[in-house]
Amino acid sequence: MTRSALQLLLSIISSISAAITIVVAIRSWYPQASPDAKPAILFLCIISGALIIALIATHSVYARRARYGKIIPLLNDIHAELFRLISRGVIPTVPETRATCQYVVDHLAEILSATTDRRCAVCLKVVVAEEQETQVFKARTLCRNHGSTDREAQTRRIEHWINKNTDFEDLFAEQRRYFFSN
Repeated sequence: MTRSALQLLLSIISSISAAITIVVAIRSWYPQASPDAKPAILFLCIISGALIIALIATHSVYARRARYGKIIPLLNDIHAELFRLISRGVIPTVPETRATCQYVVDHLAEILSATTDRRCAVCLKVVVAEEQETQVFKARTLCRNHGSTDREAQTRRIEHWINKNTDFEDLFAEQRRYFFSN
């Protein structure tokens, strides 16, 4: 169970116990209370209700912000690693580039997992020309994050032709520098 799921469970249990306390106070204590104590019991019920609402609101607002706060150091690490690769003034070697790409996809998977609160996998694809004369392109997997399922054998068998994949086709047709797909 993740930490945020545990915090959510604790908030739910706290809210339910506070609601039960309010119900017990109104059903059991209020009818038997003296006229002077009845306003105090109502006041405590109102305060408890307000605290339940505040707890739920605080959890919903800050749980998400806390997840986003955790990713900032990881984003800084990615930026530093990419900057280190390109700032030396020489063209990086293929092993250096692959190692940096592996580092980036591992950190991106961790970032996406932290922000979505679900396990995410990241892979980096490169476009290669299969036949030079006909300009037929396909996407090939450069690297995957270490936590993803090992589908590398499957990936090698599957041909990801650009002209037969609408996601890749849209990416190249609109000339964007980014791609988003759920």
